[in-house]
Amino acid sequence: VERAVQKKKNRKRILNAVRYIAMAVMAAIVIYEGYVLVSGYLENDRAKKEYASIEDTYVSAEDSSGAEASDQFYPDLEIDHEGLYELNNDYIGWLYFPAVEMSYPAVQERRVNEYIAKTFEGTMNGNGAVFMDILSDPSFTGLSNFLFAHNMRNRTMFGILPVLAEDDNKELLEKDPYFYVYTKNAVFRYRVFAYYT
Repeated sequence: VERAVQKKKNRKRILNAVRYIAMAVMAAIVIYEGYVLVSGYLENDRAKKEYASIEDTYVSAEDSSGAEASDQFYPDLEIDHEGLYELNNDYIGWLYFPAVEMSYPAVQERRVNEYIAKTFEGTMNGNGAVFMDILSDPSFTGLSNFLFAHNMRNRTMFGILPVLAEDDNKELLEKDPYFYVYTKNAVFRYRVFAYYT
């Protein structure tokens, strides 16, 4: 009888120890996941503030109240290309897509995937930058030009583009089907003719 009681006590101790270990492991997982969520949020916030500051400092809209404004081929933005180039000498132009209010500086990578986790100002950040691949023509006069950016859940970078496919936004491209790339020497206007999710 004493052995049976002792075995029962030992099992209870082992079960309690396993229970406490499991609770400690679960608590560690919750703490780690909380840390990941908070650090991700803070990283996104830092990138958002960086790009807003860059736009505020280097880009301004010209007054378009004149009679000729309606005939303008592109939105009249005043962009400090020299200042942007001084900030990052990989700078190649400014991407502006008014239909979805997207406005970012673009760079050309010098190493493959260099800007996947590096912002325009060179900060290591998972938001990265809008960048052209290393093989494309930075003057935007090649046969095809590819710009890349992350599809961010907080709708920054190219994460804003899926709004084009939402039912409530079907008219966005009917009203304004163009996006623009402003370079030091030219402004390129591109018409969106297809998009996929």
